[in-house]
Amino acid sequence: MSLNNTVLNDNVKVQFFECTSYEQLCANNAWLEGLIDCYRSVFKESWGEDYTYSEVNERLQSELAGNACLRFVLDISNNKVLAFCWAQFLDAEGVKQAIQSIHYVHTISEFSVEDAVPVHNGSIYIHDIGVLESYRGQVSLGLLLLPVLEVVSQRAGSRRLMFWSIKETCIAHLAEKINIQAYYEKGDVQFYSGLLPTDYGVEVS
Repeated sequence: MSLNNTVLNDNVKVQFFECTSYEQLCANNAWLEGLIDCYRSVFKESWGEDYTYSEVNERLQSELAGNACLRFVLDISNNKVLAFCWAQFLDAEGVKQAIQSIHYVHTISEFSVEDAVPVHNGSIYIHDIGVLESYRGQVSLGLLLLPVLEVVSQRAGSRRLMFWSIKETCIAHLAEKINIQAYYEKGDVQFYSGLLPTDYGVEVS
Protein backbone atom coordinates (compact mmCIF):
# COMPACT_ATOMS: atom_id res chain seq x y z
CA MET A 1 0.00 0.00 0.00
CA SER A 2 1.38 3.41 -0.98
CA LEU A 3 1.35 5.87 1.90
CA ASN A 4 3.06 9.11 1.02
CA ASN A 5 5.47 10.63 -1.47
CA THR A 6 8.51 12.77 -0.77
CA VAL A 7 11.57 14.09 -2.58
CA LEU A 8 15.11 13.48 -1.33
CA ASN A 9 17.96 15.98 -1.48
CA ASP A 10 19.21 14.82 -4.88
CA ASN A 11 15.72 15.16 -6.39
CA VAL A 12 14.95 11.45 -6.11
CA LYS A 13 11.20 10.94 -5.76
CA VAL A 14 10.32 8.18 -3.32
CA GLN A 15 7.29 6.52 -1.79
CA PHE A 16 6.86 4.90 1.61
CA PHE A 17 5.09 1.54 1.68
CA GLU A 18 3.84 -0.61 4.56
CA CYS A 19 3.12 -4.32 4.94
CA THR A 20 1.76 -6.06 8.02
CA SER A 21 2.57 -9.63 6.99
CA TYR A 22 5.05 -11.61 4.94
CA GLU A 23 2.20 -12.70 2.66
CA GLN A 24 1.33 -9.09 1.92
CA LEU A 25 4.96 -8.37 1.04
CA CYS A 26 5.09 -11.40 -1.28
CA ALA A 27 2.07 -10.13 -3.21
CA ASN A 28 4.59 -7.99 -5.09
CA ASN A 29 7.66 -10.09 -5.86
CA ALA A 30 9.64 -7.02 -6.94
CA TRP A 31 9.16 -5.56 -3.45
CA LEU A 32 10.37 -8.76 -1.79
CA GLU A 33 13.44 -9.06 -3.98
CA GLY A 34 14.23 -5.34 -3.71
CA LEU A 35 13.93 -5.42 0.07
CA ILE A 36 16.21 -8.44 0.36
CA ASP A 37 18.78 -6.82 -1.94
CA CYS A 38 18.66 -3.62 0.12
CA TYR A 39 19.03 -5.54 3.40
CA ARG A 40 22.03 -7.46 2.13
CA SER A 41 23.67 -4.27 0.85
CA VAL A 42 23.10 -2.32 4.08
CA PHE A 43 24.58 -5.01 6.30
CA LYS A 44 27.51 -5.53 3.96
CA GLU A 45 28.24 -1.77 3.86
CA SER A 46 27.76 -1.08 7.56
CA TRP A 47 28.77 -4.27 9.34
CA GLY A 48 30.72 -6.33 6.84
CA GLU A 49 28.13 -9.09 7.28
CA ASP A 50 27.16 -11.35 4.39
CA TYR A 51 23.64 -12.75 4.31
CA THR A 52 22.29 -15.05 1.62
CA TYR A 53 18.96 -14.38 -0.08
CA SER A 54 17.48 -17.38 1.75
CA GLU A 55 18.68 -16.19 5.16
CA VAL A 56 17.03 -12.80 4.76
CA ASN A 57 13.88 -14.34 3.33
CA GLU A 58 13.57 -16.70 6.29
CA ARG A 59 14.11 -13.81 8.69
CA LEU A 60 11.31 -11.85 7.04
CA GLN A 61 8.92 -14.81 7.23
CA SER A 62 9.57 -15.19 10.95
CA GLU A 63 9.72 -11.54 11.93
CA LEU A 64 6.63 -10.40 10.01
CA ALA A 65 4.43 -13.01 11.71
CA GLY A 66 1.77 -12.06 14.25
CA ASN A 67 1.55 -8.40 15.25
CA ALA A 68 4.23 -6.91 13.01
CA CYS A 69 4.78 -4.15 10.49
CA LEU A 70 7.33 -3.43 7.77
CA ARG A 71 7.89 -0.03 6.16
CA PHE A 72 10.24 0.62 3.26
CA VAL A 73 11.22 3.42 0.90
CA LEU A 74 11.00 2.94 -2.86
CA ASP A 75 12.66 5.05 -5.56
CA ILE A 76 9.73 5.70 -7.91
CA SER A 77 11.96 5.96 -11.00
CA ASN A 78 13.41 2.44 -10.81
CA ASN A 79 11.51 0.63 -7.99
CA LYS A 80 14.72 0.28 -5.99
CA VAL A 81 14.32 -0.15 -2.22
CA LEU A 82 16.45 2.47 -0.44
CA ALA A 83 15.57 1.92 3.22
CA PHE A 84 13.57 -0.36 5.49
CA CYS A 85 12.36 -0.91 9.02
CA TRP A 86 10.29 -3.58 10.70
CA ALA A 87 9.13 -4.39 14.20
CA GLN A 88 7.17 -7.15 15.90
CA PHE A 89 5.38 -7.62 19.21
CA LEU A 90 7.23 -10.30 21.19
CA ASP A 91 7.20 -11.76 24.67
CA ALA A 92 10.40 -11.66 26.75
CA GLU A 93 11.60 -15.03 25.46
CA GLY A 94 11.01 -13.93 21.87
CA VAL A 95 13.06 -10.77 22.47
CA LYS A 96 15.90 -12.85 23.94
CA GLN A 97 15.92 -15.10 20.89
CA ALA A 98 15.92 -12.08 18.58
CA ILE A 99 18.86 -10.51 20.41
CA GLN A 100 20.81 -13.77 20.39
CA SER A 101 20.42 -13.88 16.59
CA ILE A 102 22.35 -10.59 16.25
CA HIS A 103 25.91 -11.26 15.14
CA TYR A 104 27.32 -8.09 16.68
CA VAL A 105 26.25 -8.76 20.28
CA HIS A 106 28.31 -11.95 20.31
CA THR A 107 31.45 -9.82 19.93
CA ILE A 108 30.70 -7.86 23.13
CA SER A 109 32.73 -8.91 26.15
CA GLU A 110 30.70 -10.12 29.16
CA PHE A 111 27.37 -9.48 27.43
CA SER A 112 24.37 -11.03 29.20
CA VAL A 113 21.10 -11.44 27.31
CA GLU A 114 19.34 -11.98 30.66
CA ASP A 115 20.47 -8.54 31.82
CA ALA A 116 19.65 -7.00 28.45
CA VAL A 117 16.00 -8.10 28.46
CA PRO A 118 13.84 -6.85 31.34
CA VAL A 119 10.96 -8.94 32.65
CA HIS A 120 7.80 -7.94 30.78
CA ASN A 121 4.59 -9.37 29.34
CA GLY A 122 5.53 -8.31 25.85
CA SER A 123 6.95 -5.39 23.93
CA ILE A 124 7.30 -3.97 20.46
CA TYR A 125 10.76 -5.02 19.34
CA ILE A 126 12.54 -3.26 16.48
CA HIS A 127 14.19 -6.05 14.53
CA ASP A 128 15.96 -4.07 11.85
CA ILE A 129 16.29 -0.61 10.37
CA GLY A 130 18.62 0.34 7.55
CA VAL A 131 19.29 2.90 4.83
CA LEU A 132 21.58 2.44 1.85
CA GLU A 133 24.81 4.31 2.49
CA SER A 134 24.35 6.84 -0.32
CA TYR A 135 20.91 7.87 1.03
CA ARG A 136 21.76 8.26 4.71
CA GLY A 137 20.89 11.70 5.99
CA GLN A 138 18.22 12.02 3.30
CA VAL A 139 15.64 9.46 4.44
CA SER A 140 13.86 10.65 7.59
CA LEU A 141 14.25 8.07 10.36
CA GLY A 142 11.13 9.48 12.00
CA LEU A 143 9.10 8.81 8.86
CA LEU A 144 10.68 5.39 8.47
CA LEU A 145 10.40 4.09 12.03
CA LEU A 146 7.68 5.80 14.05
CA PRO A 147 4.69 4.81 11.85
CA VAL A 148 5.84 1.18 12.17
CA LEU A 149 5.74 1.45 15.95
CA GLU A 150 2.26 2.95 15.87
CA VAL A 151 0.90 0.16 13.65
CA VAL A 152 2.34 -2.60 15.85
CA SER A 153 1.15 -0.79 18.98
CA GLN A 154 -2.41 -0.61 17.66
CA ARG A 155 -2.39 -4.24 16.57
CA ALA A 156 -0.90 -5.56 19.82
CA GLY A 157 -2.68 -3.21 22.21
CA SER A 158 0.58 -2.22 23.88
CA ARG A 159 2.87 0.80 23.77
CA ARG A 160 5.86 -0.84 25.44
CA LEU A 161 8.94 -0.64 23.22
CA MET A 162 12.35 -2.29 23.27
CA PHE A 163 15.35 -2.01 20.97
CA TRP A 164 19.12 -1.69 20.94
CA SER A 165 21.52 0.71 19.26
CA ILE A 166 25.16 1.62 18.99
CA LYS A 167 26.02 4.76 20.99
CA GLU A 168 25.81 8.12 19.26
CA THR A 169 24.00 6.81 16.18
CA CYS A 170 20.93 8.40 14.61
CA ILE A 171 18.70 5.81 16.30
CA ALA A 172 20.21 6.59 19.70
CA HIS A 173 19.55 10.29 19.10
CA LEU A 174 15.98 9.57 17.96
CA ALA A 175 15.41 7.59 21.17
CA GLU A 176 16.49 10.64 23.15
CA LYS A 177 14.07 12.85 21.22
CA ILE A 178 11.10 10.60 22.01
CA ASN A 179 12.20 10.10 25.64
CA ILE A 180 12.98 6.39 25.51
CA GLN A 181 15.81 5.73 27.96
CA ALA A 182 18.74 3.32 27.79
CA TYR A 183 18.65 0.89 30.74
CA TYR A 184 21.49 -1.52 29.93
CA GLU A 185 24.87 -0.73 28.41
CA LYS A 186 27.77 -2.94 27.48
CA GLY A 187 30.67 -1.85 25.31
CA ASP A 188 29.35 0.53 22.66
CA VAL A 189 25.84 -0.99 22.70
CA GLN A 190 22.84 0.41 24.55
CA PHE A 191 19.50 -1.30 25.15
CA TYR A 192 16.38 0.83 25.41
CA SER A 193 12.95 0.20 26.90
CA GLY A 194 9.97 2.39 27.66
CA LEU A 195 6.46 3.41 26.68
CA LEU A 196 5.84 5.08 23.35
CA PRO A 197 4.80 8.70 23.88
CA THR A 198 1.49 9.94 22.54
CA ASP A 199 3.28 12.92 21.01
CA TYR A 200 6.68 12.14 19.49
CA GLY A 201 7.70 15.73 18.93
CA VAL A 202 9.16 14.75 15.53
CA GLU A 203 7.71 14.28 12.06
CA VAL A 204 5.94 10.95 11.62
CA SER A 205 3.77 11.43 8.53
